Amino acid sequence: MFKAKYKNLIIIGNGFDRWQNLPTSYDEFRKYYATHIDEAMDALGIVKKTIAEPDGTEKTVTPVELVYGDPFDPQKLPSEFFWSFETSLDKMDDQQLSLYYGTSKKGINQLRETVEQAQAILRHLFCGWILALNITEESSKYHFGDDSFFINFNYTDTLEKRFGVHRHNIYHIHGDAEHPDSIIFGHATHPETAFEELVEHHFMRPLLPEHGLPRFETLYAIEDALYRTDKHVADNIDHMCAAFMDANLHVEDIENIYVLGHSFGDPDVEYFDYIDKITRCGCDFEALSAAGKLMEDELTQLLMLGIPGTEDLLLPMIQLNIQYAAHHRERELKREPIPFPKAEKLAENLFGPEKPYDSHDAYEEKRAVNQRFLFEQAGRTQQFLREIAQKHGYLELPEGMHSVLELAGLLDGGHVQRLRNAQWYISYRTPEDKSQIKKVTKQIGLKRYHLYDSIDQCIQTFAHDRR
Repeated sequence: MFKAKYKNLIIIGNGFDRWQNLPTSYDEFRKYYATHIDEAMDALGIVKKTIAEPDGTEKTVTPVELVYGDPFDPQKLPSEFFWSFETSLDKMDDQQLSLYYGTSKKGINQLRETVEQAQAILRHLFCGWILALNITEESSKYHFGDDSFFINFNYTDTLEKRFGVHRHNIYHIHGDAEHPDSIIFGHATHPETAFEELVEHHFMRPLLPEHGLPRFETLYAIEDALYRTDKHVADNIDHMCAAFMDANLHVEDIENIYVLGHSFGDPDVEYFDYIDKITRCGCDFEALSAAGKLMEDELTQLLMLGIPGTEDLLLPMIQLNIQYAAHHRERELKREPIPFPKAEKLAENLFGPEKPYDSHDAYEEKRAVNQRFLFEQAGRTQQFLREIAQKHGYLELPEGMHSVLELAGLLDGGHVQRLRNAQWYISYRTPEDKSQIKKVTKQIGLKRYHLYDSIDQCIQTFAHDRR
């Protein structure tokens, strides 16, 4: 009779370290940023920018303040930027930056350079802050057995030092402080690569002035920066599933899921949605893959099959992708667009008369961008699957296999059928946390959960005196 190695899946969020009185709040990062910004810029060889004030005086500012603040009136970043740090990273005002730097070749190059510097500074400081944390070894009153596997969203080794959890039972889904290059942070709104038509103008070229339209090149620069600050959740999910394989964890054996100190923030919703689905009875792993989602769409099926004449369907998708980039300010910042007469004239030629941006536009544009992302993700996943299969001695993947979990079943001889949906046990700290958790669980359709107003209450079953 097969005995499951893991029956508990325990998800660790930042609130877990804060419960252990560790200074890991984003407000602590704000303080670290303010103290070490000059030191970081010196280490990276980046100098502050000098800008003229309206009264004729000059002041120096960092690239971060220019890119994530108002370039026409750069000030120290507000506390809100740090309190919602990851979601703040997709709040670049592309239209304002384009207006500030202009559309000359020199201006576009300056824009690219400044954006790259801002991102380098933030990464340097964030990783430095994580590495500076000093976690002492202490004994807790809780014991997690070897039937518990941890998905750790933190970068710290708190589980090892204070709860005696062995490293082979932990997967750091966003990297860990011991390996700074592995650290992942960011938003989750731009996982698709920057759209090349914004800078190459292939299909638009006959309609463009002789030297193209630099405004679209500035859009590309911002889109590329947004792609590079995305945490790429779908790729991380593939790697998480591979970590399950390495740990010999079978998801159908998971009976309980504990979420400790995680706020269910928007950039991480996709993780919870996926984990919920794979721990239900009768889950179709293939349907959850990027390729599986693509085949749900009739238009995508036609494009994938390459039926003659369907290439004409690509033009509307290209147009929607361009509109998605152009509407970033309205969509993400909820601000009115800035007039760009030449760009608006071209937009009228391509898309018809300009009309107010509305929810239908937002839906259609997001859908087109998501389809393009799924094409890209399906390709990345297939390459990842081939690498795993070859590592296990398979030269070719079986026909129609697009899921890491499906491949896991093949490699270890198949899995038993799940008999009961996993139950969730979730801690929260504040009423705002509770509200966010309820919002997300409703959004993903998770109903089988219990809420606890503290981590202590949530994990009483693991207390020493209950063993």
